[in-house]
Amino acid sequence: MTLHAPGLRRVSRLLLVLLIVSLLFPEASALAGRKKQGLFSLFNQVGRALAVRTDTPGGRSTRATRLEARSTQGRVSRVVDGDTVRLSDGVKVRFLGVDTPETKHPRKPRQWYGKEASRFTKELLTGRKIILETEGKRIKDRYGRMLAYIKLPDGTDVTAELVRQGYAQVYRKKRCGRQDELLALEEEARKAKRGMWAHPERIGKAAKLYE
Repeated sequence: MTLHAPGLRRVSRLLLVLLIVSLLFPEASALAGRKKQGLFSLFNQVGRALAVRTDTPGGRSTRATRLEARSTQGRVSRVVDGDTVRLSDGVKVRFLGVDTPETKHPRKPRQWYGKEASRFTKELLTGRKIILETEGKRIKDRYGRMLAYIKLPDGTDVTAELVRQGYAQVYRKKRCGRQDELLALEEEARKAKRGMWAHPERIGKAAKLYE
């Protein structure tokens, strides 16, 4: 049985009340003695459940990192930009958890290093069969694009490679299950000055400023 935070608080309050009653009323001591082992056992179960729910730094819930991943397959017919592809069945897929510089945004100018990111994704994925891994209930974004981590059948993790090689940053507006892993790769790329990190002051700025 999985105990969530509200349920845990109610159980903890109930157990506290039982302990106080057993201490304040001597006539209840015999009953308290008989129930002592069961009571401590229940406390231990609650403690273990709390530990499972707060085993990340700062006591944050690990729910986001335990979302069930579901895999499907498809074939890329066209690469829209560095982090978006279209499949042969017409489905448009947005890489989950990462963000490359804009090249096709309707309300933003083409950004510096967007052309390089798009070229990387085109060379790697155009016409290729890919494995798509969705996460939990977060299947589509607000534009109706499928959200997924993308891998190749040979095991190449394209999502990770975009970040590792400095073509993409980690998307921070919404947390994904692999965010900590991707943040570590981003830091690695930044320290090594790979890709866009060779000129971090240009990231997010219009490409025309540097052409």
